[in-house]
Amino acid sequence: MSDIFEDISKKWVDMNGKQKSYIATTLAGTRQQNVFFALMNDMSKGIENGSRAWELYTGAMQSAGTATEKFSIWQESISAAQANLKNSLESLYASLQPG
Repeated sequence: MSDIFEDISKKWVDMNGKQKSYIATTLAGTRQQNVFFALMNDMSKGIENGSRAWELYTGAMQSAGTATEKFSIWQESISAAQANLKNSLESLYASLQPG
């Protein structure tokens, strides 16, 4: 969806009012049309002209990889802890066996 918004925002300034209204209603519905207009009007400025939406979008895209990386590290640490616990329990069980 972000790719679609990006493409629309680049063409937004060249559209007439009817085109903008049609796209806003189609994508956002009648109730959210004003929100969509605000988003497109801001995004059409571009990052170089102070668009807050572009700033947030860029930050989100850059942080997506970081969040995945952190989650992967967390999963590995949980797996290692589970393996250590399993080994410890197996050793304890083996030491309790008569033999």
